[in-house]
Amino acid sequence: MSSFSDPSLLSKLEYLDVGYNHLTAIPEEVANLPSLKTLKCMNNLIEIISAAICEKMDLRVLDVSFNPLVQPPLETCERGLHSMRRYYHCLKLEEMAEPDFQQQQQQQQQQQQQQQQQPRR
Repeated sequence: MSSFSDPSLLSKLEYLDVGYNHLTAIPEEVANLPSLKTLKCMNNLIEIISAAICEKMDLRVLDVSFNPLVQPPLETCERGLHSMRRYYHCLKLEEMAEPDFQQQQQQQQQQQQQQQQQPRR
């Protein structure tokens, strides 16, 4: 895949089938293929489909069947590209909400500690 170092060579590529190649990952450089619409990666050893592959590309078809997928979960991948995109969107929302949640917990703990330290009448 040394051609990925010069994306202009593959700028018009619309269909890529890398099935049955014992790949353990989809190269991140694939996300730099602006015209790619169909990516077939079936029957490999891929465990993780990156968010960049799912979200940043204008893919219409992403076939990752028959891989030992962990992220997104296999069930999500079986539902298709739309479900994979939704999975990563939800993860982002959780990450954005997490600092607020942690801050609220800390404030609640501080309030509880202050209440416990106040003398009872």
